[in-house]
Amino acid sequence: MAKNSEEDFWKLHPEKQPKGGEKPIKSLPGNTKFVLDSGAMMTMVSSLDYFIHIQIKTEEIELADGSTIHSEGQGTIQLKLPHMILQVKNTLYIPKLATNLLSMATLLKSNHIVKALDNEFFEVINKNKVQIMTGSFKTGNLIIDTQKYTAFSASTVSHKDLLQLHQVAGHPLIEHFRKIFPGMNIPKFECITCNTCKMTKAPFKSSFPPSSRKLEFLHLDLCGPISPPLIIKQHVLTSERLSNCKTANIFSDNGSEFVNNDLKAFFTAQGITHLCSAPYTPEQTLLTKGGNRTTIEKTRCLLKDSRLNLTYWAEASNTAVFLENRTPKRALAFETLFVTWYKRKNNLSHIHPFGCLAIRLKHKTNSKFEEKGAEGIFLGYREGH
Repeated sequence: MAKNSEEDFWKLHPEKQPKGGEKPIKSLPGNTKFVLDSGAMMTMVSSLDYFIHIQIKTEEIELADGSTIHSEGQGTIQLKLPHMILQVKNTLYIPKLATNLLSMATLLKSNHIVKALDNEFFEVINKNKVQIMTGSFKTGNLIIDTQKYTAFSASTVSHKDLLQLHQVAGHPLIEHFRKIFPGMNIPKFECITCNTCKMTKAPFKSSFPPSSRKLEFLHLDLCGPISPPLIIKQHVLTSERLSNCKTANIFSDNGSEFVNNDLKAFFTAQGITHLCSAPYTPEQTLLTKGGNRTTIEKTRCLLKDSRLNLTYWAEASNTAVFLENRTPKRALAFETLFVTWYKRKNNLSHIHPFGCLAIRLKHKTNSKFEEKGAEGIFLGYREGH
């Protein structure tokens, strides 16, 4: 059987060829459903737009019913799922295929598990026990509904990707979201995750005198089960070292995590005045309570979106603070805390959805033929990176 060269293929499909060395933005046709097929040894799709890499070759494929069909290429595709992008290698491109087929054998070889859920639904989980996709078998077939895939870029994002970008940015308020990405025309939209995780009572009215320099007033509050004296000392000393300023006043509530002999001795030795709110008067600590509430709300959103359990609350909280420090503040004339503190611009080129699939490089392998990468879960950032 004659084989078509890749050069001949681009002549037949000039609209698929990248121009000027750049990869065109992909958009899938209307049908984004896949049948999870236990009989297919390879994944098969009918649209070239799924592929991020393809080798053009023609071969005859025998289907389960004994009939034959011709494939025009083989390569790697990307499937956009609700919480991750899944790459499937050795996928066949068959233009005349009536239904996209996702090979169950391919998933099982990668240590994935297909598990039945209630109400005629099923899920696929990876070897790290993270759910990567769900589907329905109400019609008798295992149907997976993927999303239209668009090449993701913060500067070229379409309206349909706003919720994903909003999720990656840590669910900021819409006015702050627009300030983070000023080059985008972001319309008003509704985020169900924000609505369910940020519901709160109306705040008290309060005010606090503004600071004239860094660390003139340091407002403290806690948001989790940590060791207060140790973490507070570390925070104060690290802040002073980074800013070359001394802490003058620390303001907190009257809780025992702040009012104790250990911290009292530390504050005295450092020449710090400890200001406490009156007992049972949350109105006086609105600045810290408001900041803490924002962190907890973002943490809740990140855990909900990632579907990770609550044991990852600390990693989610650190990620929430990292993103909050890079979100514009009305009190700072819509400047960010990061820019105000470090006097340099934000870098948002490396942000990723919390809890998404991450591939790390193995520094040592037992064999030269062993995989050089290992799957993991993205659990946030380190300051300075």
